Amino acid sequence: TFPTAMHICAYFEITKRVIPALDSLIASFEKLQEKGKGLQKVGRTHLQDATFIMVDQEISAFVDGLKTA
Repeated sequence: TFPTAMHICAYFEITKRVIPALDSLIASFEKLQEKGKGLQKVGRTHLQDATFIMVDQEISAFVDGLKTA
């Protein structure tokens, strides 16, 4: 049936294109995380300045979000 065919097509496209692209994005963020070690930046909360955070900590949050999503 049509819905079954759509699910099968979606599965193949996700496994061929989306997952490899996400793996590449995660690898790029991990390289950027290494470059940002030791760099401080101003944290932001509610569009106002907050305490300083390390750049690698912020990028680590992006990586963790991508890995768990």
